[in-house]
Amino acid sequence: MAYGFSEAGATVILSARRKDELERVKKACKNPDKVIVYPMDMSDPQNTEKATRQFFAENPSLNIDILVNNAGMGNRVPFLEDSIQNDLRVFNLNVLSQIAITRVSFMDEN
Repeated sequence: MAYGFSEAGATVILSARRKDELERVKKACKNPDKVIVYPMDMSDPQNTEKATRQFFAENPSLNIDILVNNAGMGNRVPFLEDSIQNDLRVFNLNVLSQIAITRVSFMDEN
C-alpha cells in the first residue's frame, strides 16, 4: 500500500517498531522524499497516544486523509491454557492502540 500511495504522489507516513524495515520500504517507494519514517511500538495504548501526539506536534502541517491500521498480533495458545495477561497484551495492541492512534490522528487540533 505504501508503494501505491507513494506512486500516486501522496505523503506517506510509515510507522512500525523496526526502523531498518521502515527505511527499506521508504527507499523502495517511488517518491521517497515524500515518505516520513516514524518508529513506534504500539503495544501500550497510552504510549501509542503519546507518540502519536508527539508526531503531530513535530509535524503540525500534516493532516491525515487515510489511516491504515495494520499493527496486530495473534494468539496461538489454546484458550483454556492462556492467561489474562496475554489476553490483555493482545487486546491492547489489536484494539486499544488502534483506537488511540485513530482518535489522535483525526482530532481537530491536528
